[in-house]
Amino acid sequence: MLVNDLSYLEDVSECQLILGSAGVMVNAEAVALGKSTATLTKANTQARLLPSGVSVARGIGFARAEGEVTSTEVTVAGAGDIVVSNTRTTPDSSKSFGVVVAVDLPKP
Repeated sequence: MLVNDLSYLEDVSECQLILGSAGVMVNAEAVALGKSTATLTKANTQARLLPSGVSVARGIGFARAEGEVTSTEVTVAGAGDIVVSNTRTTPDSSKSFGVVVAVDLPKP
């Protein structure tokens, strides 16, 4: 396809945001060593644009490891005007949990 008339388009700086939205990232990792081992990881993210123009995203992650030597980690991150996140790991590193919520407000 060949488009000849693009005079109606504007130049946009590479640093300028074109579309505002909230986003989240969740990463869950588990490692277990020994004779009898088991690992489980789960991660879930959702994003929604509300009728008011507000964009909301949330993410949850969980990691569990069973064995003689265990290691778990959940990493969360978010992008938006308001971001709230929290992660926890048990002292023996056998379980980790993380949650993140991001909200992007409409621009006037």
